[in-house]
Amino acid sequence: MNSPLVSIIIPVYNSEAYIGETIQSALDQTWTAKEIIVVNDGSTDNSYELAKKFKSKQVKVFTQENRGASAARNKGLREANGEFIQFLDGDDLLDSEKIARQMSAIGNEQFTLAYGKIGYFNPNQSISSVTPHSSINTNYQNGYDLLFDLYGGKDKKAEGGMVALHAWLTPRRLIAEAGIWNENLSVDDDGEFFCRVVLKAEQVKFVPEAIGYYRRHEHQNSLSSQKSYTAFRSALDAIKLKYQHIGIDNGMNALLANQVMHLLNDLYPAESKLCKEMQQFIDQLGGNTWEPYQEGVQKWLRILFGWRFVKLLSYYKNKRKKNHINTTS
Repeated sequence: MNSPLVSIIIPVYNSEAYIGETIQSALDQTWTAKEIIVVNDGSTDNSYELAKKFKSKQVKVFTQENRGASAARNKGLREANGEFIQFLDGDDLLDSEKIARQMSAIGNEQFTLAYGKIGYFNPNQSISSVTPHSSINTNYQNGYDLLFDLYGGKDKKAEGGMVALHAWLTPRRLIAEAGIWNENLSVDDDGEFFCRVVLKAEQVKFVPEAIGYYRRHEHQNSLSSQKSYTAFRSALDAIKLKYQHIGIDNGMNALLANQVMHLLNDLYPAESKLCKEMQQFIDQLGGNTWEPYQEGVQKWLRILFGWRFVKLLSYYKNKRKKNHINTTS
């Protein structure tokens, strides 16, 4: 019996320093029944030219105008022929046995999803020096239980975790049931997508020996550092969509409210209308069980005056510090 084909979909945007290594890690997969689909999303550097050097019967390279990573992944899905899908961003890596180990665990089950561990590394760091891990690490008989644990579980004060998109190996049939990537989201698009996929799975298997590597960049824009309306708008919309996918559930509502609370704490006091919308959604969910500032003097200030007071103190302190640096430089 022939081995099922796995399509490795790689969206690329301005990753000329890493795209060759990423494609090579896909080619090095010991699972031989594979195709690699690279979608250049309007890069302004040499990413596309470098990717084209790998073109072959096994590596297909496409290009499109810049429309975002989700649109590039959807293009990859349209071009893919595989029964199973491996998503991989253009600067990340896979261990050579990653797909083979997950395929061994899945077999040919079309509604079984698999995930593994991720090792986080800096650009100048060898992946051999990192210790892969996962915020959840067990098998699940349904997707709801996985999401519950991932979002914080019974510890209502926990922030929750994440599963990087290339930790998953996904049957194509599951994606057909769950739907394609939401191209309106720019932040947490993977969280929203895999929320739908996980909920459609009949079982989810944890394969600890299946390793991916996530490249952390020194100047990578985190959500809290961007402070952009678009980024926070997308993050909030993604949580609202998760709420719709899961349905009304008192146990899950508090965990989603905590996610929104983290966003609100990062954004406040900027974008007052969006902050107000976040608070209204928290109230709709029944309230949060986590609040910022859990230690030291800030904790007592929060208890006495509320978290917004503490955040404002920090905000204006940092603002004065920046103004001082600007005037003395």
